[in-house]
Amino acid sequence: MTERVEATLGELLENFGDKFSLSLSPEESWQYCLWNCDDGLMKTNLPLTPQSWQDLVKKANSITLDRIPHYLQTNPNLYYFLF
Repeated sequence: MTERVEATLGELLENFGDKFSLSLSPEESWQYCLWNCDDGLMKTNLPLTPQSWQDLVKKANSITLDRIPHYLQTNPNLYYFLF
């Protein structure tokens, strides 16, 4: 990556540290199809500051689909018709 691109990304991500994300992993994989779910594990993610672009890419690529039902993985458009 060029220095100019890295500098631009650095400026854009300067205030990224005050952001966080939440995710919920339902207890049962079929619960991904529900609008509300009482059972599961909620995770809060607060990015490290500063954090290298390579670390962010590595984390983004480490997402697994193990808990998402196989049928939804093979038919992703079906998700839009569930609600």
